[in-house]
Amino acid sequence: DAPTVTEGGDLEFPVSLSNPSEEPITLTFTPSVGDPVEVTFAPGETEAVVTIPTEDDLIDEPTEEITLAVTNTEGPVGDITDTGVGQVEDNDDAPSVDIADAPTVTEGGDLEFPVSLSNPSEEPITLTFTPSVGDPVEVTFAP
Repeated sequence: DAPTVTEGGDLEFPVSLSNPSEEPITLTFTPSVGDPVEVTFAPGETEAVVTIPTEDDLIDEPTEEITLAVTNTEGPVGDITDTGVGQVEDNDDAPSVDIADAPTVTEGGDLEFPVSLSNPSEEPITLTFTPSVGDPVEVTFAP
């Protein structure tokens, strides 16, 4: 099973060698997001955990995938093509919309309603406002 963590936590990938070695083996694991991590297996060891920290932000976003691959080796190692995939679940609510009252204008003028989002989103958000008089107006918030 792919490891899963809520953003801000540590994503832990269990890694293993197919058999023990009489020599130390150092593997460099590079995640698709974040910095490389080195793990050294002492002679006879076959299991370790690669820990990738994740960032807690205020942006509403879908679940993210992080891929982990071996990018460098030191010591007697065979096939290193296997990869791992972990998931980072978002902990931020979808933005809510706030519409403030428009100031008074002279007849014939334009009413301007300040509109804001409670927090940013990774996706564009388009809102359509239908006034009681006049044509609908669209507002798009960029990611």
